[in-house]
Amino acid sequence: MKLGSYLKLYLPAIGILVIVVLICLRWAIPVDVFMADPYDLLQGVPWVGLVSNLGVFVWVSALSICFFCATQLGAHENTKRQARLLWCIGIITTLVMLDDFFTLHELFYPGFLHLNEYVVTAFYAISLAGCLYIYRDLILRSEYLPLVLSFVFFALSVILDILSKNRHIPWYQLYEDGFKFLGIVSWLGYWAHLSSRFLNMVPKESFSGQRKPSSKIH
Repeated sequence: MKLGSYLKLYLPAIGILVIVVLICLRWAIPVDVFMADPYDLLQGVPWVGLVSNLGVFVWVSALSICFFCATQLGAHENTKRQARLLWCIGIITTLVMLDDFFTLHELFYPGFLHLNEYVVTAFYAISLAGCLYIYRDLILRSEYLPLVLSFVFFALSVILDILSKNRHIPWYQLYEDGFKFLGIVSWLGYWAHLSSRFLNMVPKESFSGQRKPSSKIH
């Protein structure tokens, strides 16, 4: 690896540590708050939030696939449009993942930006709808059932969240977060499959002759 590669690898990580130190010094926050494992810090059980954390792992898997494939596809003239779609989806997925992991829609946005959580949800939905509309030709030629299912599961999760505010629903948390988890898994399944099909369109010489080129999305 060249020096530039090492800088790209370590500078972001070092930057994060520097930011943590500056925040701790500025607001007198114990460094353990940022650096310690939640289990050690809160003295809880290790499986607290298990499904929620697994959901974040799935989000990260989806956005990683989108970004990696977008960089590969962007290097070829005949797949630049596919690359732009994956860049858009990767960015949206990253925003939603950060929101989900740090519960930004419940704490940060209402508390600091004075934005209702449903306004934030609407922003994500409109951004995604715009992206899918622009690239609808690629979506409609794909096997989009998992994408539709992800929307159905997410909608059910949101509906249950709204209903639970006014009435008691037995096992509510299982239904709401269960549907959300199924939605995230469906999201990963669709974009991983579509990304794979897009890569089939790249000339086989780019993959040492191991992949056959294709001009059609199956």
